[in-house]
Amino acid sequence: AVEQIASGLVFNADGVPVMVVTSGANRVSEDRLAAHLGAEDVAMADPDLVREATGYGIGGVPPFCHDRQVPVLIDPRLLEFDTLWAAAGTPQTVFPIDPDDLVAAADATTADVTE
Repeated sequence: AVEQIASGLVFNADGVPVMVVTSGANRVSEDRLAAHLGAEDVAMADPDLVREATGYGIGGVPPFCHDRQVPVLIDPRLLEFDTLWAAAGTPQTVFPIDPDDLVAAADATTADVTE
């Protein structure tokens, strides 16, 4: 189901890349993300920053195994499912993962930053 897609989006928060993993059915609120982070300026990261921070191109960024240490926030709604489907490095590949395993592997913090 669309709700089980662990959509990984990279944002630029005051010059720092931050990944938000949200349900494919939800949309990240940049205002809520900024408030959560205590950031002045939050916007979607441009493709160059995404690749520099994670090692992957937009559309296929997995929630972990990044080139740099990138803070990862996870939508609490994703924790309600038995299985999630996350990007596996390309826009055409995904892999199944238990939500708790995703949180552990990504060292993610739960944050409700969706609209």
